[in-house]
Amino acid sequence: MTRRRRAAAVLLVALAAVAGYRYAQAGRARHIADVGGEMAALPAGDGGWVAWLEREGEDTRLLSLRRGGRETRVVLESPGMSGLAVAGGEAFVTRRRDAGRGRGAAEFLRVDLESGAAREVAALPWPAEQVVFDNGFLLWREYRESPLSEVPFVVAAAPVHVIRTRREGSGEMATVAVIAGGTKSRPGGVSLVGAAGGYGYWVERRREEGAGSTVIRRVALPQGRPETLVRERGLQEAVLVEEALLWTAPSLEAVDEHLYAAVKRLPFDSSEPEAVADWLEADGELLACDGLGYFRERRRLWVLGDARGEQRVHSLGPPTGVKARVVGDEEYVLMRTGSGLAVASRPLTWWARVGRTVRP
Repeated sequence: MTRRRRAAAVLLVALAAVAGYRYAQAGRARHIADVGGEMAALPAGDGGWVAWLEREGEDTRLLSLRRGGRETRVVLESPGMSGLAVAGGEAFVTRRRDAGRGRGAAEFLRVDLESGAAREVAALPWPAEQVVFDNGFLLWREYRESPLSEVPFVVAAAPVHVIRTRREGSGEMATVAVIAGGTKSRPGGVSLVGAAGGYGYWVERRREEGAGSTVIRRVALPQGRPETLVRERGLQEAVLVEEALLWTAPSLEAVDEHLYAAVKRLPFDSSEPEAVADWLEADGELLACDGLGYFRERRRLWVLGDARGEQRVHSLGPPTGVKARVVGDEEYVLMRTGSGLAVASRPLTWWARVGRTVRP
């Protein structure tokens, strides 16, 4: 064997060893940090950062780490923080004001995740439960147990979800929807999907006899009229991917639709939905990151294409996360341990990374 051939053989063996190691590590969760108290907002990420909110009694902490890193830091510690969106190297959160400070019941904060510097963006009538940020627009959801004195056209004797928006740099805040019923966190309520292309999207889930129903709506920002895009049986989920809306639906093929789920896709420039996947575990979770959709089952992670694309599946071993988010090339999992809750991460498989470079 010539020297050149020996060198090529050594290089191939080294590459195979690295690829094998990375593939073997893909299903293993790596502990990042124990959660003090309870998780107030699940991990969210964009740019080079991941952040989340923890609550212990009245105190809340905003924690962050660099994507792919293992060192966490407390960026901001203050009572009454809720809602979380991450854009680039900044986080958007709301914080309840002290009763004596006036000027509103809460404030929007924009926090630099590198320095920890926080500045007020706007005064709010109520803290937010969810926050999303896109292209200069803030969109958030409030949960109100009392009547809305600042919204005179609504007389609310029961709890309501309020969806509001505000353009960055503008002092004007608009109420785009008031939805009666539900609770803060039960599946029978309301949750934001996201904002993209000048529209805000949310899901309304109603518990009825049987499996209930789900409606997905959108509104042109900042003050459009809400329109209904999707109606489905059962309590479904939705996410935004590149130029499209993805959502779960009852299986199109299985006899028992309670055991299996499908995923549908509606491009922003179309009114005709198309099927993306079927025969998925009904208790799985729909995720999205960097323009791609994922469906997480107990032991597998599906990378979703469109109706013309290929479904790619990748094994993920235990532990099963309570909740998960795909951020960049890793899955961040909130899981239960012997001592309580913890945040862990595990990289996507090598094949999943290849799949991320292939656009449908």
